[in-house]
Formats: sequence, C-alpha cells, structure tokens
Amino acid sequence: MKKAMILLTIICLLCACSCSPTPHSQTEGREYLSRLDSALNRKEEYRRILDNKLVELKQKASQPQSLEASYFYNKLIYENYYSFSYDSALFYIEKNYALASQHDKTDRIVECYLAKAKVYSAIGLLDEAYEVLDKARQLPMSREIKLEYYVQQLYYWSQRSIYYNSPLLDEVHAYGDSLMTIETNQSSPYYLWGRFWNETDAEKKPEVCRMLRERVDTMEADDLWYAQLCFATGILSSATGDSENMLKYYVKGLCADISRVNRNLPSLLIVASYAREIDELVYANRFMKAYMGMLNDYPDRVRGGTIHVPIMRLYDSTVAHLEEEAKKRNAFIGGIAAMAFILLILLVFVYMLFKKQLKLRKQLSQSNRELDVNLQLLSEHQKELQIAHDSLSESSKQLVEVNERLQEASFLKEEYIGKLFAVCSDYLEKIVNFRKSIHRKLKAKQYDDLLKMTAPNDSTMSNEMKEFNNHFDSIFLSIFPNFLEELNTLLKPEEHIVVRNEEKLNTDIRIYALVRLGINNSVKIAKILGVSPQTIYNSRMKMRGRIIASEEEFIRQVRKIGGWKAPDEPLPEEF
Repeated sequence: MKKAMILLTIICLLCACSCSPTPHSQTEGREYLSRLDSALNRKEEYRRILDNKLVELKQKASQPQSLEASYFYNKLIYENYYSFSYDSALFYIEKNYALASQHDKTDRIVECYLAKAKVYSAIGLLDEAYEVLDKARQLPMSREIKLEYYVQQLYYWSQRSIYYNSPLLDEVHAYGDSLMTIETNQSSPYYLWGRFWNETDAEKKPEVCRMLRERVDTMEADDLWYAQLCFATGILSSATGDSENMLKYYVKGLCADISRVNRNLPSLLIVASYAREIDELVYANRFMKAYMGMLNDYPDRVRGGTIHVPIMRLYDSTVAHLEEEAKKRNAFIGGIAAMAFILLILLVFVYMLFKKQLKLRKQLSQSNRELDVNLQLLSEHQKELQIAHDSLSESSKQLVEVNERLQEASFLKEEYIGKLFAVCSDYLEKIVNFRKSIHRKLKAKQYDDLLKMTAPNDSTMSNEMKEFNNHFDSIFLSIFPNFLEELNTLLKPEEHIVVRNEEKLNTDIRIYALVRLGINNSVKIAKILGVSPQTIYNSRMKMRGRIIASEEEFIRQVRKIGGWKAPDEPLPEEF
C-alpha cells in the first residue's frame, strides 16, 4: 500500500506542476478588464438613455423662449452630441453662433469657436481647428473662457503631435504654463491639467501622479473632468512603471466615458494593448473590436492612420498564443497518456495488493475467532478469580474482626488484672493486719473483742463490701467511661437509670457491667456483688420491663458497649 500511495503522490505532484498559480497583480488586472467589458456590454443601453435625454432637450429648445434659454438648451444638446455625432454637434453650435452673432454676444461667440475647435480637433480637421482658435484668440475673453481656450489649445496641439507622429511641441508646455498661471489652486482640474501637460521632469512625475490620484478619488464619475483626469493619471502611472494604477485609472475613465456615450476613446486602444501583453487575448480582441466599431461611428483622422500597428501586433500575439496553446495541448495529451500508462500499472499493482489483503483478512478473521474463544475462557477464569477474591476479602474482614476482638480482650485483661492485683494486695494487707490484731487479742485473752470482730453482722464487712464495690466501679468506668450513657440508649426514655451523686454505679448497673465483662452466671454475679441470687433475679425481671428490644437482644447489645462488636452468639441458659 505504501508503494501505491507513493505513486499517487507522484501523479498529484505532476498535476500540480502543470497548473501554475496566478499572480495577485494579474488577478486584479483581470478584474479591471472584466469591469471594462461589462461597461462595453451596456453601451447601447447608455445610448438609448442619452437619446431619450436629447429628445427631451430638443422639445424644450423648440418651444418659444428667451435668447438665453434657447442658447442654454442648444449648448446642452451639442455638449451631449460632442462625443458620438460630430455633425449634430456642429449643427447646434452653428445655431448658437448665429444667435450670438445676431445679438453681438462676444463671450457666446468665443464659446462657439472653442466648441467648434474641440469637434474639429477630435475628428482630425486640424487646420479648421487652428483657424477657429485663431479667431477666438482675437476676441476679448473672461477668466473662465480663457481657461477653456487654453484647454482647447492643449487638445489641438496634442492631437497635432499624434497626427504627425512627432514629440510634443513647445506650444503644449506654454499653454500648460498659461493654465497654471491663471488657475493657481492646486486642487483645481484646470491647474492639474496644465501641470500634467507641462511636466517633463521624470523625477516630478510621481508627485504629479499622486496629486491627480488624490483629486480623482474625491470626484464623482459624472463630473466632466473625471474621465480626462483619469486618462492623465493612467499615462503618468505608466510613465512611472505603476502598471496596476495605470490600468485602474484607464478603466475608471473609460467606464465614465462609455456611460456618457463617448465614442472618442483613445485609451481603449491602450488597454487592449495591455491586455495583449499580459496574454488576455480574449479581452484584447474584444476591446480592439469595440475601438474599431467606434472609429466607424466617429471617424478620427488622427488615430485612424495608426490603428494598423496595434492590430498587427494583436494578430501576431494571437497567432503566437494559438501556437503556444497547440504546443501545450500536445504536451498535455502526452502527459495524460503517460499518466494513463502509470495509472494502468498502478491498477495492476493495486489489484495484486487487494488479493494479498483478502488473504491476510481471512487469516486475521481466523485469528480473531481464536482470540474470541481465548477471551471467553479468560473471562470465565476472571469470574472465578473474582469469586475467590471476594471470599478471601470476606475472610480477611472476619480475621480483622477477630484480631480486634483479641486485642480488646488482651487490653481488658491486662488493665483489669493490674487493677485486680492492686485490690488483692490491699485485701492481703488487711487480712495480715486482721490476723495480727486477732493474735494480739488472743495473747491478751480479749475474747469478747474477738467475738465482736468476727460477728457475721459486723459493720466492718459491710464497709469492706462498699470499698470493694467502689474499687470495681472505678476500675470498670476507667475501662468503659460511657457505659451508663450507652446502657440508657437501650432503655425506654422514661426508664433511664440515674445514679445518686455519691454513687458511681448501683447494683442494677453492676450486674450488666459484669455481663459486659463476660460473666453471665447469675450465681457468680451474686457472689461477686455480695447479694443473694434472688436479688439478681429480681433486678433482671425489673430490667425486662424497662428495655426497648427483647431481653436476648438487649444482652447482646450490652456486650457490644464500648466499641468492640461482640459476635451474635447464643446466651447461657442460666442468665
């Protein structure tokens, strides 16, 4: 499988190598070209909108009105005709010229001369344009009209330079200076237009280009200066090597001109040439075809004679591109054939691996079945082991309980024996002293005193018994300090045992204290406490009415007082 993966990786790498990534700048350039193509697709829609506008203006111009109103509507009409129908534009310019001459309006006459010069320069009638500009020069002009006069002079001399295929003449720089002399506001379109035509210093072109970009970016696309300043920005961007901004501002200006139905678009030829240079031949042919269609609608003697050069370049590029595409196609077909052969070998190899994998799967399946049987046996053994472990754990718990019982018994025995020896020692000392006293009495033949000392109802024996009980109480309570409280929990609340202040334990409590120590025989208890067996019986009968549980359960609970839990073993019959 590893070899198969290696082969697949090689094929993927070959496919990846055949697809070269598209540079970011080329992608942006394609977006601008697509935007311009969309604008060209709408040019007929823009034409219909302008035709409707002209119909409306002509209707208004045909109605009776003042001289100024007639002049105003005629001017609007020829300004809209400028860029796509020069005959109609000249017709309405002549109408305004006749009105201005009839009423001796010098400013209007100069405006008509400048309008004619613009149309003549656009269609290549350069001599006629020079003639009307010369007529305008001889008439007085206001500041605004003088700015327009210099603009038209710049347009005439730039067109003349293109027509004769010669460098810009000194007149162009002179009229650029004239514009900047009259209009000193650097954000004014007139100033920027003059600065554009006057600037020949390569080091200052980036600064002028920046000024133009800043002004264009703040203008609306329907401004009459917008397309002209975009054109100037595109030229200067190209001169400074900024092809991205060149295309951007050429396209912006073209889109604005197309929306105004302008058919005089020299920058469209520049964009077509740029599209050819970046191998976007579909766009290049589309734009070249559109430009030639515009030349038919709006003949231009200035650029019409040079159109064959970019056409031939586009043709050569298209042929070269087709040849290159044919080579790439042949190489691609060869690559596909090679990959198909490699894929065939890979399929055979994969088939062999597949057969081997099936065999291994059968072996694995058999191993899995054997493993399942072994796992089942192991599970059964684990269950048996768990049972044994549980049994061992239970035995361990019992052993712990027995050990605790032994430890407690050992502790009780040790402490009780020590205290018992102390009591026995006291009684031995008293017996010795008693014998010495008797011996002295016998020597002295004090027989009456001896009879009193050995009398059965002598108070000395009673005191000795009280002392014995006190010793027992102290020893027992030192071992089981909470015996009385725990014993009362086994009795009814109203039957709790209360001892007098001078007592530690009473006879009832001592009986069950001996039961706690494992002495169950009533006769033995009676002898230890120095009372009769009947007293023990009566106390037991009395306690039977005070306990909560049964007598047998009560005795078991008494034997568990003190922390160690005695086993539930049957009680002796005598208790």
